[in-house]
Amino acid sequence: MVHVFVLVLYLGMGSERVPIKSELYFRRVDVCNWYAQELVRRFGYPQSNDYGTAYCIPQKVNPNEVTVYD
Repeated sequence: MVHVFVLVLYLGMGSERVPIKSELYFRRVDVCNWYAQELVRRFGYPQSNDYGTAYCIPQKVNPNEVTVYD
């Protein structure tokens, strides 16, 4: 087992917020945070259901069972 950071993404706001199933695991929190920042970036005139929130949460995983990105 190794410690990694899993990227968790939500779309929408308030009661309309929906979790997006993601299986992205990163060895380094700075890399995970970069992807989180890029995934929630929006251009144009987004509606409230277009807003995204992303988190990088520490977790223990078996590297033989999941793909861990550098």
